[in-house]
Amino acid sequence: MAAKTSYTVYVHLEEIRDLVPTSGPSTLADPYVLVSCAGRSQRTESVRNQINVNYDRMFVFSDIRLTQDEFERQNIHIQVFNANVIFRNELIGQYSYGFKKVWSQPDPSQHQICRRWVVLINPDDPDTEQGYMLATVTVLGPGDTPPRPKDIEEETAEVIRAPTQIGKQRRGYNILFRIFRGEHMLKTNFRGGCDGFISVKFNGISMKTSPDYSTSSPEWNTLLTFPVYTPCLTDNIDVQLWDYQGTGPDQLLATLTLRFSDVLSDQIYPTWFNLYKVPRAEM
Repeated sequence: MAAKTSYTVYVHLEEIRDLVPTSGPSTLADPYVLVSCAGRSQRTESVRNQINVNYDRMFVFSDIRLTQDEFERQNIHIQVFNANVIFRNELIGQYSYGFKKVWSQPDPSQHQICRRWVVLINPDDPDTEQGYMLATVTVLGPGDTPPRPKDIEEETAEVIRAPTQIGKQRRGYNILFRIFRGEHMLKTNFRGGCDGFISVKFNGISMKTSPDYSTSSPEWNTLLTFPVYTPCLTDNIDVQLWDYQGTGPDQLLATLTLRFSDVLSDQIYPTWFNLYKVPRAEM
């Protein structure tokens, strides 16, 4: 069994601004913020009739025990919802931070992304800015210490600017995933194969192929197109093999992690990848 390391995550949510409510840009919202990581979540109370909210709220997730592989793939998700009394709460926008991306920040902001405005997006309309969020995110392992405020004061002076300037810094890409076929897939049914499909998850957006039924050598031949904007504070692209169940929850069979930075720097031509069986604790 792989050794696990204990991490602590701090999310200091300062402010959200210029939200675009789901009912239209000329209306107000009843926003609340949900912070999630490693299967845990915490949230704020909802605030009525606002599109700008000052929170100054600290969220702490302690003793998050992860293997090295889990650490590489783990994300911190911050989502802003519009609260509804009768109908389902609606997602306004979200942003994701990769554990490794935060922990690997260089001096003077080691282990921390400090007071940075980010653009909130909705996965259903990723080209549209849904608002802005100011937060500090810190990931600490055993023996790690957060940077001292005086060490990062000069750096953050360039970051704390009007959020409307963020959009001018964004650069858009389309990442194209062509999923061709698979071989030697796990056999999960009496017909000698599985009803396999591939899902690709990145930066809060998830897409998938259709299942190819009852085969260990599926042929999907599907193109998945992900709109992505930089700067992006998560790097892990999760590629997962699932067994379609029809009447129940689909079964996760195997997984693979790619790096957005690798894809951005060098096109990956048609290549065979190994998918590794998911540890029982993650299923």
